[in-house]
Amino acid sequence: MSFILELKNISKTFGSVLANDRISMCVEKGRTHALLGENGSGKTTLMNILFGLVKRDGGGIFLHGKPAVIESPLDAIRQGIGMIHQEFMLIPQLTVAENILISVMEKDRKSSLKDARARGEELALNFALKDKLRIPVEQLSVGERQKVEIVKTLHQGADIIVLDEPTSALTPQETEHLFEMLNNLTLTGKTTILITHKLEEVRRYSDDVTVLRQGRSIATMRTGDTDKYLLAEMMVGRKLLFTLNGKKTAPGDVRVRVEGLSLNDRGREVLSDVSFTVRGGEILGLAGVDGNGQQELSDILAGVRKPTKGGYLIEGLPVPFGARRLADNGVSYIPGERHNLGCASQLSIEQNLVLKTYNNRAYASFGVMRQNRIRSAADALLKEYRIKAQSGEVVVSLLSGGNVQKVILARELSAHPMFLICVQPTRGLDIGAVEYVRNSLLAARDAGVSILLVSTELDEIFALSDRIAVLCGGKIAGTLENTPELDAARIGLLMAGGTAPSERYEAGGTSI
Repeated sequence: MSFILELKNISKTFGSVLANDRISMCVEKGRTHALLGENGSGKTTLMNILFGLVKRDGGGIFLHGKPAVIESPLDAIRQGIGMIHQEFMLIPQLTVAENILISVMEKDRKSSLKDARARGEELALNFALKDKLRIPVEQLSVGERQKVEIVKTLHQGADIIVLDEPTSALTPQETEHLFEMLNNLTLTGKTTILITHKLEEVRRYSDDVTVLRQGRSIATMRTGDTDKYLLAEMMVGRKLLFTLNGKKTAPGDVRVRVEGLSLNDRGREVLSDVSFTVRGGEILGLAGVDGNGQQELSDILAGVRKPTKGGYLIEGLPVPFGARRLADNGVSYIPGERHNLGCASQLSIEQNLVLKTYNNRAYASFGVMRQNRIRSAADALLKEYRIKAQSGEVVVSLLSGGNVQKVILARELSAHPMFLICVQPTRGLDIGAVEYVRNSLLAARDAGVSILLVSTELDEIFALSDRIAVLCGGKIAGTLENTPELDAARIGLLMAGGTAPSERYEAGGTSI
């Protein structure tokens, strides 16, 4: 069997970190090959080496069976390799046509501008971008920008297209459309390599899969010969059950009522008349493409930012402004940025666990910290939340992402909140940590906590939520009961700014 691409014993070290440990991988022409692994497993480093962004320490790259010299992205492009990064490499102020033309002129400065423009317009037509050619890229949706990246890459003559986590900011409809386009490309003989950590994405859209774990290649196989259990075990090195242990009970009365929250930031309307409720013992999932006001809304509810107007109530009482006052009134907050906002990375685990309660009489007396009590409480939480550390004296910055998130969970949930605001709780975590965090949230819900779950991962929203609200353009586009009949397409339509029949309702018929 001949391969269009072979990577043999690729190695790369960054200081003391072995990112790629003699990784080998073979890719067949005209197929979609998934590169699967947890965050930090070496996927992006390996592909950056292939694209010439990172210089390898050892190993070889072979194209069509022959050694390839790739020392820069320009070398890669000239040899038919293109890469679409998570952060698009487009110039927002330039038009679609200008971005496409610039990419071709970088490859070959002698190319005819007239021919390049004609070829670009032909590709744009094929990807439904013909009427967007004169529009600045900054005015396009995320899905449209991704199309521009694909057109740009094809215009450069790529036969192998690498896509790094391409669906991280797409709606379900945009995801389906993306893979439909990629499938059409493979039918014309193009080869696509999909960097991802999403098992369902691999199962649905790839022909072959290579699994990486801790910088090493574990296996390459036909996707059809695998299942999610086998793939997950290869990713993390142990069996996973994919079970959620929540014991669902009927939610109680409305506990949290958000009324008319609006935010104007330097003349831009970020949030507009946002209203919703959360009942006791309920998870309200807030879905939406990143950047539609989720962070600002979460900050307001957590008391770290003031709204232009509006407010909210807990148990019928207005909530005071200020993070400290909200914490004292039963509000806990798990922010999306766990290292920068969720914890003090240079402090110890036990110090982080008492960040909100250090001045309580249990832990302080006349301004003097009671270290023995703090240590005892920390040891109990380490055990209860399965935080992997030798002791509570370990500095948080030395922990894995999953254990950092467990520290934050332990601190916020041990406060026995009435209302928990939880933003992107599993972003960047391995599968095992994801399972633990999700089960912890379900346990909190079943203990009666009201939870607002903010996530751009629709599978997480569907797995955990009792109801789903969609935030689009700073407004609530609709709120739906999470029933077996509810599909991702309906939520995706709302995320994209469309409408769905009878979407604006609460259980019991109370309009929002």
